[in-house]
Amino acid sequence: MKKLNSQKGFTLIELLIVIAIIAVLAVAFLPSLLGAPAKARDTQRTAQLNKIAGFLLSKSLGGTSLPATSACIDPAGVTPSIGFLINSNLPDFAGNFPKDPKAILPTTSAVPDCNKDVATTNMYGYVKYDGTNAKKYSAAVYSAVEVPGNANIKCGDIGAAKDPTISPGLTLAPADTGCYIVPVQ
Repeated sequence: MKKLNSQKGFTLIELLIVIAIIAVLAVAFLPSLLGAPAKARDTQRTAQLNKIAGFLLSKSLGGTSLPATSACIDPAGVTPSIGFLINSNLPDFAGNFPKDPKAILPTTSAVPDCNKDVATTNMYGYVKYDGTNAKKYSAAVYSAVEVPGNANIKCGDIGAAKDPTISPGLTLAPADTGCYIVPVQ
C-alpha cells in the first residue's frame, strides 16, 4: 500500500531561494526603471529642439532674419524674438508653444538671464553666433539635460562667440551640467 504525503506547500529553503532571485533581479533592473522618466523628458527635449531648429532654418531660408541677440525662447516674446516668431506660427508646433518638460538650471556663457528664468518658466535657450566660427552656424537652440549621456555639449561651453564643439555621448565631469544643442546653419 502507498503512503500518502499529506504535506503541501513549499519548504523554507525554496521560499528563500525565490526571494533571493527576486531581490537580485530587483537590484539589477531598478536603476534603469528609475531613470526612465528622465530619459523620456530628455527625448522630448531633443525632439522639440530639433523641431525648433528646423523651423528656424526654414524661416531663415524663407528670408526671415533670425534675432541678432541670444535670449531665452520666451512665449511672451516681442518682435523680433524667437518666442514671437513661434507664437506667430503655432500651427507649425501643433498649437502648443514648446516648453521644457522639467527645467534644469544650466550655467552657460550665452544667456545669463535665462538661467534665472528657466527655473520658473521652462524656456529653451537661443544663442546667436557672430559668424566668425569655423563651422559657420548662424544660431543654435539648447536645453540642459537630466541624463549626462544625452548631452552633446557642456552647458558652460555654449556662448555667442564660441564655436560649438558638439560631441554625441559626451563624457562630463561631475561638476559639469550637460546640455543638448542643435545648431542652425
